[in-house]
Amino acid sequence: MIRTIVTITVNVLPVKSDSFV
Repeated sequence: MIRTIVTITVNVLPVKSDSFV
């Protein structure tokens, strides 16, 4: 469960950073 959340977070964060940049 926690591992899944971490994986999603790591995958989503770069996308949000690219969107802001």
